[in-house]
Amino acid sequence: MSLFVFILGTTMTEAWGQSASQVGSVVKLDKDGALIVNGKRILVYGTYRDPSDNRLSFDGVREAGFNLTHTYYFESLTPNARPYDQQAVIRTYIAEATKYLDAAHAAGVGVFLGLPREVVRTYDKEAVRQIVSALCDKPALWLWYMMDEPTGRDHRQQSLVEAMNGLRKIIEEIDPNHPVCLVEAKKYAPYRHSAHLMWVDYYTVPKQIRRVYEAIEKAKAELPGVPVWAVLQGHDLRIHKYSETLQKRSDVGSKLYIDDRFHRPGPKELKAQVHTAFAADSMGVVFYWMPQVNHDMKKRTPRLWQGYVELGSHIRELEPVLLSSKPRNGAKVKVEAFKASPDHMRAERAGDDPTRDILTWQRVHEGKLYVGVVNAGYYPYMHVTLELPFDCETVSAVPGDRKVVDYSGSESQINFANADVLVWKAENPRRFEFMLDEADVAVWCFTPKDSSQWSQ
Repeated sequence: MSLFVFILGTTMTEAWGQSASQVGSVVKLDKDGALIVNGKRILVYGTYRDPSDNRLSFDGVREAGFNLTHTYYFESLTPNARPYDQQAVIRTYIAEATKYLDAAHAAGVGVFLGLPREVVRTYDKEAVRQIVSALCDKPALWLWYMMDEPTGRDHRQQSLVEAMNGLRKIIEEIDPNHPVCLVEAKKYAPYRHSAHLMWVDYYTVPKQIRRVYEAIEKAKAELPGVPVWAVLQGHDLRIHKYSETLQKRSDVGSKLYIDDRFHRPGPKELKAQVHTAFAADSMGVVFYWMPQVNHDMKKRTPRLWQGYVELGSHIRELEPVLLSSKPRNGAKVKVEAFKASPDHMRAERAGDDPTRDILTWQRVHEGKLYVGVVNAGYYPYMHVTLELPFDCETVSAVPGDRKVVDYSGSESQINFANADVLVWKAENPRRFEFMLDEADVAVWCFTPKDSSQWSQ
């Protein structure tokens, strides 16, 4: 996936340098997996649907700052495992997708556009040729979405892989300007030639957020050279299981009611998942949540929805940082479990190592060192020490450039209130210590006193 095109104070069309008249987008994948849309590198913050579930409405997508979206309508145009009227499906798909993509363009949102599943399963080359030819010049089109979790969708697994491999070739021959992506949760190597971009979905809240990082690393190991993005959990797993139960039990007459008191993930876990993905070098993060018929998020969990809105602002501020280069000489990270915690004592007895849950990313931007740190687990009191490669002038918390430590005077000045987490020790301008509780995230900006002494 590709993620960020919103620039503060401009519309997406202005950012792309497009006029009101439609010009087809040119989308490429950079070496690090970032999307390049019409020559501009972006960071993707995406979602599988607008919370309204109205495919022609993008109000929620825009409100939360998502720049990439989708609807399942087009994948479901063909019945599962049954014959379909090819020309009727093609006509409907092109007509409805034209309306959808035009509406997305007017809203300033990019789209990953799904292909009808039975068209893919049956290797319907003619349908794909007509669909891609008709829509490839739409400016809101960023990615073609081949398939949702193909493993297990077809008992003839090899035939599905062969179909996707062949359809990818057809798509790139007709439309070289829009990469093909697919999402998978289990096996990645079989799909090396099925897509240009692999997404991984691994829903683990509230068990172990670190598994997101591990899934991305597994996909990268199985697919050398293929960019990998993360699809993150926005839905409470109990809602999905309960909806399955309702289909089987006639004695259950009401929907499961989960509000902000009970919903997992909560806003804090949304943010932790994002930074776990960033730690694994995912240049796109896309959230999946259940349809409105299962859970009306804005109505039942308004605090959760506000978490998406705030996360969008947070990612917008970090976009230029995350699109910058990694430091050659960055901070050294040391993690210790605070031994007084009963949770850590239980972890030791269970043979677990909670220090593995502390994950980091680092960038150099405008002469400053940025370090993002996430506790991708559920053990509190994690003691993190950053050994810096230079003497600091200031330490600030991001977002907002809130100054936490100022070393410019004869004595360091510490403003604990500006920090998002507990600052432990900060007297030494080359050593910064803090504590992370469950699913905590901290992003620090370190300004060197003398940048000439730092080999960036």
